[in-house]
Amino acid sequence: MGNKVDKLTKSKWKEFFKKSFGTSNVVFEQNMVIATIGVMSYHAWILSGRIYVQCSIENECFTSFYFNIDTFAYDYVFTDKEKKLAKEEEYEEWKNNFIDQMEG
Repeated sequence: MGNKVDKLTKSKWKEFFKKSFGTSNVVFEQNMVIATIGVMSYHAWILSGRIYVQCSIENECFTSFYFNIDTFAYDYVFTDKEKKLAKEEEYEEWKNNFIDQMEG
């Protein structure tokens, strides 16, 4: 496993997926762990000292979450903070592009 997933053993990753998503049937890629249930897939790795999970339908990510690396509890405070920060960055990028188009 790559450096973004090796902070947890394979059995811990399986335990996390079983507890969080109801399956321990996972695939270990170089930099992530993947579980697929029907058309849903969950891609996980370690980010900012937490388990980061992107949820996708047919390979299109529609949301993401952070979990405590020790307890596997959903870290809603950190998740909300990161989502707000991402929205602010997205808005600033849009605003700058709009200004550039108006000036150019």
